[in-house]
Amino acid sequence: MIQIDIDDLTVLESSVRNGDYPDLPCVLERYLILSDARAANHPSEAAKHNIHMRAYMTLLNTLCDTYVSEQWRALCLDQIHKPLFAIERLARTQTDKARVRRLYNELSILSHYFL
Repeated sequence: MIQIDIDDLTVLESSVRNGDYPDLPCVLERYLILSDARAANHPSEAAKHNIHMRAYMTLLNTLCDTYVSEQWRALCLDQIHKPLFAIERLARTQTDKARVRRLYNELSILSHYFL
């Protein structure tokens, strides 16, 4: 039986990044839920952005890691829109919006290369 602390964001993040449980998509789902909840609890827009950006980068780095199962990487690609949309919602200035466009472009290029 697999045991993982599903309430510890750091443990979940590591499990997601390493693709430890490729047959348990609930691990990725729980990670995104906890990440989103942590961001919602911060009053600072910058802190919210950083939390969502960390989740985005975790998923992006995972989908680009060829040592992780293709099934898990595809699942990360399917879910990466969640933190990316959250980052987009927080973009207020033209500079912020340009950064978000670069994230979309980066994702488009890397996902085609690695999957």
